[in-house]
Amino acid sequence: SKDMYGKPCVSFLWDFGDGSPQQTTKQPTTRHPYQQIGTYPVTVTVTDRNGLMDKASVTQLVTVTKPAYNGASQDPLAAFRNVSPVKKTDPAYAQLIDSISPPVAHLEGTPKVTTPKQVVDLDAS
Repeated sequence: SKDMYGKPCVSFLWDFGDGSPQQTTKQPTTRHPYQQIGTYPVTVTVTDRNGLMDKASVTQLVTVTKPAYNGASQDPLAAFRNVSPVKKTDPAYAQLIDSISPPVAHLEGTPKVTTPKQVVDLDAS
């Protein structure tokens, strides 16, 4: 998660989707164990140094058995990992920096499927 200048955000508000208290961190990562089987909407609200905010979400699945996973072919984010950043010489970039833009939030959980009480690593960097 970055601000309009590509700098890291300064605050991260985590909602784990399981009724536990929300958590605020200054770092883009946190860990959380889920106690019960279910599907949980995890949301992070990021705040940049200008006080502007954005949200990102992932769904965390907690089950008794983990489904088979065969790598990047099942990872919907894999197609976006190697996208080229916007060039500063692009006219659209010049138009964008003429106004203050909110940060861009990103969130990923590892592993994507867990068992009860297994810790999930959440990363909003």
